[in-house]
Amino acid sequence: MTAMSPQGGPAGAAGPAPAPTTSGAAVASLVCGLLAFCTCGVTAIPAIILGAVALNRIRHGGGALRGRGLAIAGIVLAIVMIFAAMVFVGMTLLVSHAPHGGSIETAVALRRRDRAQAREDLSPEQAAARSMISMTRLVQAAEDYARDHQGRLPTAEEYPAALLDYIGPDGRPEGPSGRDFAMNEAVCGLRRDAISRPNRTVLFFECPPHGPFVGGRELLRPLVGHDDAYVVAFADGHIDWIPAEQVDGLIWQPGSATTVLRL
Repeated sequence: MTAMSPQGGPAGAAGPAPAPTTSGAAVASLVCGLLAFCTCGVTAIPAIILGAVALNRIRHGGGALRGRGLAIAGIVLAIVMIFAAMVFVGMTLLVSHAPHGGSIETAVALRRRDRAQAREDLSPEQAAARSMISMTRLVQAAEDYARDHQGRLPTAEEYPAALLDYIGPDGRPEGPSGRDFAMNEAVCGLRRDAISRPNRTVLFFECPPHGPFVGGRELLRPLVGHDDAYVVAFADGHIDWIPAEQVDGLIWQPGSATTVLRL
């Protein structure tokens, strides 16, 4: 007769093997790996450590633990997040340091080159219109400067630096491609009310962009084509577009006996 166990089964028979449990470290590794994308990588390192611990325990657990796939997934997610963070930081550093790779002069030259390329197709009339807009700001700054200095215009040594505080945050106005603004040296340092013919006396005029920026008619920029002309600001504040044949009739030396053409 077969002996019976107290539970009613055959004596000496083995019970069913316990079902394997999921490794808590594997689950934690997966959670940390997923959270790494929400925490900018803060939980990536813990995900790798927990995943490694889980794999080690599963390998030596004799089948009592499962979750190898969860642990591997957590480690992979963490590594992907770390790599993405490294790429992002590298690109950020590259972009932030790119403008400083050259000198300030190089940055200014590139800026002017880009502006020149954007404006190179302007007609003479369009270029003159833009030049007039910029020169208006310069004239206004000169008037404001004179108001604060007993009516005196900037000296040759003070121009253009003395006007920068009156122009605004954008800095000294720039003309279209190939144009900048010079001050008539003969009026530098004069009181505005001492100029007898301000409506014909040159105050500012267009010059080449490389300077110098104080002088007389010898600094006038080269004209481009027969339709081109000079934008000139006068001592009374008005601005006009002057053809080449009328330049010699303007008053470049206040108080001289120059014959003035009617514009």
